Amino acid sequence: MLHPVYFFKNNAIDPATQHLLVQHHDSFCGFVLFDPQQQQVHGWVLYELTAPLDETMLSQFTERQEWLRSSFRSVTIADYNAVNTLVPKPLFVPGSEKQLLEVVPGLHHNHILLEDATADVVNIFQVPAAAYTAFARLFPAAKWKHHETAVLQQLPTEEAKINMELWFHRMFLFAEQNGKWLLLQQRAYQTPEDVLYHVLNCKQQFGMRDEVMVTVTGMIEEQSALYKLLHQYILNLEPEQQLVYGFPPNTSDIPNHTKSSLDRILTCVS
Repeated sequence: MLHPVYFFKNNAIDPATQHLLVQHHDSFCGFVLFDPQQQQVHGWVLYELTAPLDETMLSQFTERQEWLRSSFRSVTIADYNAVNTLVPKPLFVPGSEKQLLEVVPGLHHNHILLEDATADVVNIFQVPAAAYTAFARLFPAAKWKHHETAVLQQLPTEEAKINMELWFHRMFLFAEQNGKWLLLQQRAYQTPEDVLYHVLNCKQQFGMRDEVMVTVTGMIEEQSALYKLLHQYILNLEPEQQLVYGFPPNTSDIPNHTKSSLDRILTCVS
């Protein structure tokens, strides 16, 4: 039986008047109902996946969440999976996608190669064929985007900064300094010590001071063993609190640092 990890929806809003963001990863799938003009989130349902997404599983989601069958004003599917490569636009040659990904660990058969881009780079990524087919039948006009491309659309800071985004034992680690992105990395983790190791390794790799700002977003509780360990060893640890998008009043039980993981990507696809 599939049960959402997070769920809220404003039933006063007609889904057909709104936009939809789909979050896709091998370990989770989420659906965000939002209005980019008003910068409001009106619904979110997030499922943890224990098997690869296919048409049967997506049908189970729509049976429980009938609003997902609406004719949305637009649908964007953000893929969070790790097999991708970034190519500077001047060096990208159309038709070379498969050859470029062959050097990336984790390349699989029965996957579809997709691409999106910023002003400077082309991001080539793979999506499981079963998931691609399932989404294409439910959302035939959907646009695909990779999570890292959305991050790259944001201006990096001048001061050194590390951001962690945590989803279901999956860690997304971003580092920025001197107006440049230094690192975009995804790691699986099992223990709090795994997360701490990757953060400290990032600091050492780029020669960042102990006082560097480390922000955390996503699925982490401030009373958890993970947060307490990070707070013990990281001098300047800060849960991200600032939001561009508004959320319904009845979502106060979801902390802002969890909402901010949605906020980041919504501001990029709006």
